[in-house]
Amino acid sequence: LQTTDWAKVLTPPEWLPAEREALAELERTGEPVRYEKEYRHKDGTRVPIEMLVHVVRDASGQVQHYYAFITDITERKRAEAVLRLQARIRLIFSAMAHDEEMYQETLKVVLEEMLSDVGLFGYLNEDGDLVVPALTVPASRDDQAADEPAVLTRQEWNKESWAAALESGQVAVRNQPAELAPIAAAGPLRHISLPIRFQERVIGLLQVANKDTDYTDADVGRLQLVAETLAP
Repeated sequence: LQTTDWAKVLTPPEWLPAEREALAELERTGEPVRYEKEYRHKDGTRVPIEMLVHVVRDASGQVQHYYAFITDITERKRAEAVLRLQARIRLIFSAMAHDEEMYQETLKVVLEEMLSDVGLFGYLNEDGDLVVPALTVPASRDDQAADEPAVLTRQEWNKESWAAALESGQVAVRNQPAELAPIAAAGPLRHISLPIRFQERVIGLLQVANKDTDYTDADVGRLQLVAETLAP
């Protein structure tokens, strides 16, 4: 263990060039350097960190040792990602002339951020029916043209988590087999069904699904911040 270079063991290889450059600057100037990288957790996951590295020299200028302060910046990175996503969504809202195109482009960037393959973005009309202009899998309904938003009346709502989320106003998370969406036949998938609220009233639904790993509380929090941007 004493001969193990823990910096290299813990650091993914793609981060090593940037780290070498930062440490070279430390050697050259003697001033502390601050930089970001990732550490590998023992379970294989990666943790974003910020390094603040100092060097201590003796009277002759020879390096005695280094020491560093390491900060877990996971939450900072998540917050930065949400801010970037919110900015992209606002740009879509301001640039798109047609509502359906706006819904589709918004869902596209949300799924990209949430590392999810499929999902939907819809709203409740005046009758309380769910209208879905953006759906990543084809609707399986014969009574509507393919180029029109799918509509599911309140009478057609089932007991799946998406309907419960709309009726209760509470987010629903499923990491076990469940029906993906109210109007899609895509098989059992893990998903988040998040009601979009405005002034304490549910006005729509945002659902993401089919992430490779289980959805976490952090995923829910990130999606809730996105939903706040989507509300009027």
